[in-house]
Amino acid sequence: MVRNTLVTGFTLVYALWFAIVSTTIAVLPSAAFAQQAGFADFEAPIIEHEERVGGPVGGVEVFGATVGDNDELARVSLFYRFSGESQYAELTMKEIASSSFYTARVDSTNIASDTPAIEYYLQAEDISGNLVLKGFTFQPLTRVFQIPNVPAETPVDNTPVQVPKVSSGVNWLYVGLGVLAIAVIASAGSGGGSSSNDDCDGGCDVVLTFPRP
Repeated sequence: MVRNTLVTGFTLVYALWFAIVSTTIAVLPSAAFAQQAGFADFEAPIIEHEERVGGPVGGVEVFGATVGDNDELARVSLFYRFSGESQYAELTMKEIASSSFYTARVDSTNIASDTPAIEYYLQAEDISGNLVLKGFTFQPLTRVFQIPNVPAETPVDNTPVQVPKVSSGVNWLYVGLGVLAIAVIASAGSGGGSSSNDDCDGGCDVVLTFPRP
């Protein structure tokens, strides 16, 4: 009787142990897979960036973007080239005071003054290797340089200057009449007739008065 009780108890313990082990073996792979699936990251970062007009050639252009990710970012990069170039240069964009805002600076002091623009695109990557681009190598974003304000030339006025005619103040009709009167007086004096001017003996002055026009 005692023996049967021991056998029965051992059987129950063995059965319980077997059930626990079997359940554990069945559950562990599922739990491991569920844990792995829970930490898998297939979501790419997000880039928010607004294009704008640049300054004149010869300055420093600052590029900024707000970048976020559901887990953790690995790096944010700016790829740029000046108009006419074929290769892109890479700059690592730096985060400003844990604000999710990243910036990079491009120096344009050593390029030709007639360079029209900077072509560029942004790239963000998280620690899981997910990538996102803003712009592409074959279709980049563009920042156009400003053209410096050049003072306009003062237009030259070629209109002929009209010089007003200045009247001489001489009325030639009166001049002609005066000459005629002098001729008449001279001929009368040379005729030998009596005249009120006989006492002048040719030395009298003849005064002619002409009205002012």
